[in-house]
Amino acid sequence: MDDPAILIDADKAASGEILYRSAVAACVICHGPRLENSGSFAPDLRESMVALDWNAFKSVVHEGSLSEAGTPKFDNLAEGDLKAIYMYVRQRARAALSASR
Repeated sequence: MDDPAILIDADKAASGEILYRSAVAACVICHGPRLENSGSFAPDLRESMVALDWNAFKSVVHEGSLSEAGTPKFDNLAEGDLKAIYMYVRQRARAALSASR
Protein backbone atom coordinates (compact mmCIF):
# COMPACT_ATOMS: atom_id res chain seq x y z
CA MET A 1 0.00 0.00 0.00
CA ASP A 2 1.17 3.50 -0.67
CA ASP A 3 0.01 7.08 -0.58
CA PRO A 4 1.82 9.06 -3.31
CA ALA A 5 1.19 12.25 -1.34
CA ILE A 6 3.71 11.09 1.28
CA LEU A 7 7.07 12.54 0.33
CA ILE A 8 9.92 10.18 1.12
CA ASP A 9 12.95 11.76 2.75
CA ALA A 10 15.77 9.39 1.73
CA ASP A 11 18.09 10.53 4.53
CA LYS A 12 15.42 9.98 7.16
CA ALA A 13 14.57 6.61 5.63
CA ALA A 14 18.25 5.58 5.84
CA SER A 15 18.30 6.56 9.51
CA GLY A 16 15.02 4.74 9.98
CA GLU A 17 16.46 1.53 8.56
CA ILE A 18 19.29 1.67 11.09
CA LEU A 19 16.81 2.24 13.92
CA TYR A 20 14.46 -0.46 12.60
CA ARG A 21 17.29 -2.99 12.79
CA SER A 22 18.64 -1.75 16.13
CA ALA A 23 18.03 -3.04 19.63
CA VAL A 24 16.57 0.39 20.46
CA ALA A 25 13.46 -0.19 18.34
CA ALA A 26 13.74 -3.97 17.84
CA CYS A 27 11.25 -3.92 14.93
CA VAL A 28 13.30 -6.48 13.03
CA ILE A 29 12.67 -9.14 15.67
CA CYS A 30 8.97 -9.44 14.83
CA HIS A 31 8.67 -7.89 11.37
CA GLY A 32 11.82 -9.37 9.84
CA PRO A 33 14.82 -7.75 8.18
CA ARG A 34 12.87 -6.61 5.11
CA LEU A 35 9.54 -5.69 6.78
CA GLU A 36 7.99 -8.76 5.16
CA ASN A 37 5.80 -11.24 6.90
CA SER A 38 7.79 -14.37 6.21
CA GLY A 39 6.26 -16.81 8.64
CA SER A 40 6.11 -14.31 11.49
CA PHE A 41 3.00 -13.56 13.49
CA ALA A 42 3.59 -9.85 12.89
CA PRO A 43 2.10 -8.15 9.82
CA ASP A 44 3.98 -7.21 6.68
CA LEU A 45 4.55 -3.52 7.34
CA ARG A 46 4.71 -2.72 3.64
CA GLU A 47 1.01 -3.62 3.40
CA SER A 48 -0.16 -2.33 6.76
CA MET A 49 -2.91 0.30 6.88
CA VAL A 50 -1.48 1.38 10.23
CA ALA A 51 1.89 2.10 8.64
CA LEU A 52 0.21 4.15 5.92
CA ASP A 53 -0.95 6.86 8.33
CA TRP A 54 1.56 8.77 10.50
CA ASN A 55 -0.87 9.27 13.41
CA ALA A 56 -1.90 5.61 13.45
CA PHE A 57 1.74 4.52 13.22
CA LYS A 58 2.69 6.75 16.15
CA SER A 59 -0.31 5.55 18.16
CA VAL A 60 0.70 1.91 17.74
CA VAL A 61 4.48 2.22 18.06
CA HIS A 62 4.84 4.98 20.64
CA GLU A 63 1.55 4.97 22.52
CA GLY A 64 0.99 1.20 22.51
CA SER A 65 -2.55 1.21 21.12
CA LEU A 66 -2.15 -2.41 19.96
CA SER A 67 -0.32 -3.67 23.05
CA GLU A 68 -3.22 -5.96 23.96
CA ALA A 69 -2.73 -7.64 20.56
CA GLY A 70 0.95 -8.21 21.28
CA THR A 71 2.58 -5.15 19.73
CA PRO A 72 4.98 -3.69 22.29
CA LYS A 73 5.00 0.00 23.12
CA PHE A 74 8.21 1.87 22.30
CA ASP A 75 7.77 5.08 24.28
CA ASN A 76 11.56 5.34 24.53
CA LEU A 77 11.72 6.49 20.89
CA ALA A 78 11.84 10.22 20.22
CA GLU A 79 9.45 11.63 17.62
CA GLY A 80 12.35 12.13 15.18
CA ASP A 81 13.25 8.44 15.52
CA LEU A 82 9.63 7.43 14.96
CA LYS A 83 9.44 9.60 11.84
CA ALA A 84 12.66 8.06 10.52
CA ILE A 85 11.30 4.53 10.97
CA TYR A 86 8.01 5.62 9.38
CA MET A 87 9.94 7.00 6.37
CA TYR A 88 11.80 3.68 6.04
CA VAL A 89 8.54 1.71 6.13
CA ARG A 90 6.93 4.01 3.55
CA GLN A 91 10.03 3.81 1.31
CA ARG A 92 10.00 -0.01 1.41
CA ALA A 93 6.25 -0.09 0.75
CA ARG A 94 6.66 2.14 -2.30
CA ALA A 95 9.57 0.04 -3.61
CA ALA A 96 7.55 -3.18 -3.19
CA LEU A 97 4.60 -1.65 -5.02
CA SER A 98 6.81 -0.46 -7.90
CA ALA A 99 8.46 -3.87 -8.18
CA SER A 100 5.08 -5.61 -8.48
CA ARG A 101 3.94 -3.50 -11.44
